[in-house]
Parts: sequence; C-alpha cells; structure tokens
Amino acid sequence: MKKWLAACCLLFLIGWHSEADAAVWDGAEIVKGQTGKITFSKDVKVYKKNANGQFDSLIVKKGQYFRVYNIEKYNNQTYYWMSSGYRVQATNLTQFKAIPLETRAQFYKDPAHLWANQNMVMQLPSFNEFYLVYSYYSYLNDAGFTFNEAGQLETTVREGNRNVKVTLDPTDVFIAEKGKETVEGDIMEVKQDTPVYWQPYKSGTTRPIRLELGYTFTKQFPKHTLVRSQGFKIGDYHAVNVYSHMDTTKYLQTLFVKASDVQVVSKPTPKGTWYVQETTEAVLAENSIKTIIGEGTAVTYYGISEDYAVIGYESDIWLIPHDKIAPN
Repeated sequence: MKKWLAACCLLFLIGWHSEADAAVWDGAEIVKGQTGKITFSKDVKVYKKNANGQFDSLIVKKGQYFRVYNIEKYNNQTYYWMSSGYRVQATNLTQFKAIPLETRAQFYKDPAHLWANQNMVMQLPSFNEFYLVYSYYSYLNDAGFTFNEAGQLETTVREGNRNVKVTLDPTDVFIAEKGKETVEGDIMEVKQDTPVYWQPYKSGTTRPIRLELGYTFTKQFPKHTLVRSQGFKIGDYHAVNVYSHMDTTKYLQTLFVKASDVQVVSKPTPKGTWYVQETTEAVLAENSIKTIIGEGTAVTYYGISEDYAVIGYESDIWLIPHDKIAPN
C-alpha cells in the first residue's frame, strides 16, 4: 500500500508526460513545439489578442520563466510567442535562451526543418556560381545540414576556392511533423494546372520558386504532369519531385504542390494515341537506356514530365521531347 501511494505521489510530482512529450533541458522541463525559454530583467506588462479583438494583459515579474513556442522575425524585429498566447517583442529587457535544434527535433517522429526568418533569405553556393535560395518556410532537410556537437544544424559549402562552414541560428528554424499519406516513389498525376513551390504553404506566405539570385518566377505544372512523391506532406502540401530527371542538376530542392491538385496513380494512365512527328531519341524512364523511335510511330500518351512527354512504346515507358509528338 505504501509503495502504491509513493508511486502515485511521484506521478503527481512529475506529471503525466510520456518520454515523447517532455524532457529536461537547462534545468527545466521542455515540451514538444517549444523553441526556448524567456525571462525578463525587470517587471513588464505583456499582451495577448483574443478572438473578439480585445487584448488581455499580464504583469510578468523580473526573473519569471516562460516557455516560448514560436519566434517571428519580420520587419527587422523579433517577437516571442509565450505560454497562453502572450507575445512580446525582443528588447534589452528580454533574455531568451534557445533550445538546441537536435533537442527540439527529438520530440518528432519525422521532423521537417523549415526556414522561419522573414527578415532574410539564406543563400547557399551550389554549382556553376549558382545559389540555392531559401526564403521563408523553405524546406531545409535536403540542404545537406547535419547536427554538430552542440546540437545545431551545420553544413560545409564550397564558395570560390574555399570551404565555408554554415551553422544555422536555431531561432531561424521551425520544426513540423511530416505527414505520411504516400510512399516515396509513388507516381502522382496533376489533376489541373497548379503552381509548384519550394515551400509548403503557410498563412499565405508561400513564395514562387527562386532558382538563383535575382531570378524569380512562378512555376506551373500543367494538367497531366507526372511527378514522384517524396513520401511525405507538410500541412496540405505534398513533397514531390519530377517524374524522371533528364537534367539531374535542374532541381536540387524538394518541390511542394497542393494535395487537392494531385492524385496517386498505381501507374500512368493512357490519354490516347499520339504520333512521333520526326525520328527522335527516347529515354527509358526507369534507367535512362536510350532508343530511336521513327517518324510516324504510334505511341501511348501518358502525360508530361517537364519538357518531355511520357509515352508507352513496346511495353515500356519512355520519355521523348514533347515537341516531337502530337495527337495526329
């Protein structure tokens, strides 16, 4: 009986959190979604906005500790979202301590790292003097970062004739759980013309694709475009890449399309018989074996993959330049 009472008292003291829900860091309990903790150097009044548009205020005492769940950086300012919906601007009165990213990521089964700083974009040297540009909410998992000994994301890039180490500020990274509705490699077909992004959508802030510095455009996937699932989604957006890489350096970042605009297909579905307009080279979709298809040859048309048509020819699926075939 005494052992049972002791166990109950222990549970009451530590709470009902499972290992996945809470941990201890810097002498305090932290929970999933928490980015850090904040204290104040003097008594201050903080505010939160209610659903009815009215504001509530709270007097926070000097040295009082609050969890921070979100950090906003925009208009060259930083704001901390505290417990219970209170928000405070970073000033010389705020003392914020960030939880290492690796510690935050341990709360997630399959974490997605997203760029959270609206005050700046991150530019990583890529190839041939090109840069990969990561703007607000860009997906960072495919950028080559790994956790260093301090638990922060770090990578080394080649800039000119030297190696440059890039370490991310943990307050510039938001973590989300990846959704699992598809299997990596699943074929998906675009149901209607749809824009494609570097970022999963969030609060109307999705930016069009930026391939290099100073060059921005909105990329569209036409109806019947075939893509391959990356095996996860973030929010309402599926992570995808092109159906078959004819130019392997064209897309180095994961692409995102709205879930309602694509559907999984077990295999490409025929869209009719098309005809090769002039003798041209075709590439086998799965392994890049090449063949020549003669002018006037009838093929099964399945859809689009960038500048290529996806076709059926002699029981295999091939890619052929789209301008080399037509429905008649």
